[in-house]
Amino acid sequence: MLTTMLIEAGPAAPEELKINVPGMVGSTGGGPYDWNFTTTPQPELSSRQVNLTRGKVLGGSSALNYLVWNRASAPEYDVWETLGNHGWNWDSMVSGMAKSENFTAINSQDYHGSVGRSTRGPIHNVVGRYRTEQVLAWVPTLESLGLSHNLQSLGGNPIGAMLQPSSINPDNNTRSYSASSYGPQARSNLAILLSTRVAKINLETTYKGVKSGRSSEDSVVATGVTLQDGSVITARREVILSAGSLQSPGILELSGIGQKDVLAAAGIKQIVDLYGVGENLQDHVGVGVTYRLKPGYNSLDILKYNATYAAEQLALWKKGEFSRYDTTISSVGFLNWRQLLGNDTALVDLAKKGFGNSTNAIDQAKLSFLSDYNVPQVEVIMSENTVGPLYPPLDDPLYGSDFVTILGIASR
Repeated sequence: MLTTMLIEAGPAAPEELKINVPGMVGSTGGGPYDWNFTTTPQPELSSRQVNLTRGKVLGGSSALNYLVWNRASAPEYDVWETLGNHGWNWDSMVSGMAKSENFTAINSQDYHGSVGRSTRGPIHNVVGRYRTEQVLAWVPTLESLGLSHNLQSLGGNPIGAMLQPSSINPDNNTRSYSASSYGPQARSNLAILLSTRVAKINLETTYKGVKSGRSSEDSVVATGVTLQDGSVITARREVILSAGSLQSPGILELSGIGQKDVLAAAGIKQIVDLYGVGENLQDHVGVGVTYRLKPGYNSLDILKYNATYAAEQLALWKKGEFSRYDTTISSVGFLNWRQLLGNDTALVDLAKKGFGNSTNAIDQAKLSFLSDYNVPQVEVIMSENTVGPLYPPLDDPLYGSDFVTILGIASR
């Protein structure tokens, strides 16, 4: 029997309310289940360091994210194949995603079509059952501003206004993530090693079936991993690296896989020359705008400044009854620059002036996205829980928020 070992740097947290309760999303940031990464001081932000929340718990960042079940546009996946990654395109990616998804068509008759939905996988997703008046007004409001209601937002063209599904198990209204969904289906041949960090992947170079220590030979095979305490775990078949977008490149480089100049600067012997490791990280930045709600309208802030009400609502949630803690972030809109600006000619011309003469295929692909109106450039999200526990409560504040997320690029 083939035995699989999963090595996780963090603990398991199957009973953690801050992970499981939909209305508590965001409360795990900066805590024991977060790697608590920060950027280096950013000159453009007055030397401020930005927090980068990543999951240090069984289930990884799927245990900490905001539950929104989004999908990019088809051109954004197809460009991977255009740039040389054969087989990495919209069709193959959406087929792979379908293997994990289990969409339940409740609360969704007026909100979602059938394209891009799957019921085959273990990760549950559903349109949230708790909707405030401001959430119900979301789609009609954006329609009045000229943004169409998109019922097929998961099908390759996300442009429009919608109420997106959330990764929630409708049977008990808890977060559905990799640990809670795949874990119960695991067979006896799965071993899980918790609170353990990997230092590097052990590589063996072979030539015509003969072991060799030379890096110029034809075949390099992963034979296992070395842990930070020096222990070695041997793999008979393969090693799968899934440490996330921030840490997978680092483990590759510590193992000798990457660009020679980068590895040499760190004193690491190159074993596999692989261009691009650790480069061109895609990230997004968000700008939050907070508004005071009219009297009579509540947001999730009430759970922060009214302890009695919060305890009552949590008790209802634990019993499986309708609760304010069922709240999800589902109000989403995707726009291209033309929809946002009215006329995007000046912006496109500015981009072409900066990168139009570039021979870099990635630069040209990014320019093509500006002219493809099926590719969103701005994401607008309505959230109701922006006042965190570190901020002192105001005198009976009632908040709702709009977030505008603008696509951006970060590199090494």
